[in-house]
Amino acid sequence: EENCEMQNDGQTKKPDDAAHVVREASEMKNLPVYLRGDITTPGEEVPRGFLTILGNGQREEYDAQTSGRQDLAEALVDRHNPLTARGWGNRVWAELMGSPLVSTLSNFGTLGEKPTHPVLLDDLAVRFMEDGNWSLKWLIREIVHSATYQQSSEAVPVKLAADPGNTLLWRMNRRRLDVEKWRDALVVSSGTLDRSIGGKSFVASDPDANRRAIYVEVSRLQLDPMLAL
Repeated sequence: EENCEMQNDGQTKKPDDAAHVVREASEMKNLPVYLRGDITTPGEEVPRGFLTILGNGQREEYDAQTSGRQDLAEALVDRHNPLTARGWGNRVWAELMGSPLVSTLSNFGTLGEKPTHPVLLDDLAVRFMEDGNWSLKWLIREIVHSATYQQSSEAVPVKLAADPGNTLLWRMNRRRLDVEKWRDALVVSSGTLDRSIGGKSFVASDPDANRRAIYVEVSRLQLDPMLAL
């Protein structure tokens, strides 16, 4: 950052050599609650703090001299706030297994669905925090090494009749490959996959590219035709 030339407006002269960062402001201030989300109708000013509903009914206000970003991050991953671990575990389970333990992925509240396997979800969340130390790699490994994940997707008529939706997880759910996995599978089948780690990104529609799709260029302005499949 010290060697980065800045323009008068505070922007870097060489965007390709810069990175976005978040800084603490020189002065901190609380903001009002804007009624119905309208910035022209500010309501009562609210001190920065953690959500009361997630703080055992007690509101924790942050230091007036800081933005509260670090306090918020620490509160989200606090051992006494299992919601983050439960939500994260549920989403990873859904990605790997084809269906979540709580069908309402973004709603763990009273209006959301109850988990099909509450003990399993609690176990994943607690061990994700304590044994895995919030490691996504640990969580993925724990799930894919399980007997449930390694089941066949074959439909047994008797079991299918008793549980057609596979709520009891008696078989693996059949799923379509997303386009990145489909592309990588084709490259692996051709025997030309480049498994090297790191390096420059590439265009997904390039027929000569043989690296994994994790290194594909992604533009929010214009999605590659292959990625749009």
